[in-house]
Amino acid sequence: MTWYCSQNLEVLVRRQRKAKMYNDVKSGRHRPLYRNEQAMDVEVQRQKTINADLISILESLLTDFPALKFPLTKILNTLQLQPAWFMYCSVQGSCVNSYHFSHRTTW
Repeated sequence: MTWYCSQNLEVLVRRQRKAKMYNDVKSGRHRPLYRNEQAMDVEVQRQKTINADLISILESLLTDFPALKFPLTKILNTLQLQPAWFMYCSVQGSCVNSYHFSHRTTW
């Protein structure tokens, strides 16, 4: 019972922080990270390259260290996920007025 209550509290606090961040962005308390589409496209391409490099490194580590299969697979699966903002940009064809008009923060 205690684990369930602490998990609910953790989820509640996480949702409250996320709502506060969205309200901060909405109210204009944070500047945009990128002011134009070209700068955002360059950064997205750079992040894709870094992600692909990390995936290839992890795949080689999986073959070199089979004993670490479980933790390495968890990391690999996380890297292979497509973030929601990337999917939005892919569908819309442009990232302007999307995720990049937020702020840097630690979650």
